[in-house]
Amino acid sequence: MFLSKRKRQSQQPDIRTAEGFTTFYNTYFKFVFGICDRYIHNDNISQNVTCEIFASLWERREEIFEQSLEENFWERYLTKAAKYKIYDHFRIQERVQRYMSNATKELSPYENTTEADLNYHELAEQVDKLVGKLPPRCKEVYQLSRVDGLSHREIAQHMSISMAGVNKHISKAIQHLKENLRDYQIPSRSTGI
Repeated sequence: MFLSKRKRQSQQPDIRTAEGFTTFYNTYFKFVFGICDRYIHNDNISQNVTCEIFASLWERREEIFEQSLEENFWERYLTKAAKYKIYDHFRIQERVQRYMSNATKELSPYENTTEADLNYHELAEQVDKLVGKLPPRCKEVYQLSRVDGLSHREIAQHMSISMAGVNKHISKAIQHLKENLRDYQIPSRSTGI
């Protein structure tokens, strides 16, 4: 059944407003999460990927809104966005595994791992400093998720905020860490850098 543009517009929330976006988020979260979890098979990672999709959508809501009046737009758009993010997740995961494999090959069983321990602790300190620079609410949400291991739903209940709010804070924290750790490299054993 074909609905007029005006009729479709009246049936969907206005994602340009916080209230409309929250309604949109609540309507489509399970749909996007289901796609992510079907491929990733890890609830926490799937939830994070889903949050990143919605955070990106929130940032681009103005430019996307007019297109959203097309029939079945959101199902197509969110499916495609999920597949791109899933691909991105696996690409990054493969890169990390390759790096870890190369790092492991560099270590002989006779080498002292003190340097590796120091590098790990240096990185952990850097992450702690960066988390400390987050706004208080964002920092609390991030720590409840990553340190205490609470689910997004538990954090939302604990802090009396919406799931969209939790996702926004987690995405903001992850983006902050990515931007500030982008150039961080573990010193190479062979070059001593």
